[in-house]
Amino acid sequence: MDNTYPFDEQTDMLLVLGFCEGNCRRSVREYHLRNPNRRGPNHPTLKILKDVLEKMVNRGNAGRPRQVRTIHVEQEILERVDENP
Repeated sequence: MDNTYPFDEQTDMLLVLGFCEGNCRRSVREYHLRNPNRRGPNHPTLKILKDVLEKMVNRGNAGRPRQVRTIHVEQEILERVDENP
């Protein structure tokens, strides 16, 4: 993605892309209608932005796994604290 667009404009592009159900060409037209005083993206730029976002969303379980807090886990923690304060 060309970083010449400020973050707020990239956010607006994504909102329009969602409004247009992922259609990049339609999103370009809609973005220009909503923001006539801005330099708008072309459809390849929106496609790149869309692909980057999808890649981030689909990363899956990247990083440290999350701990699940259930009543059993909480009881075990409390028991361990009682045994060894």
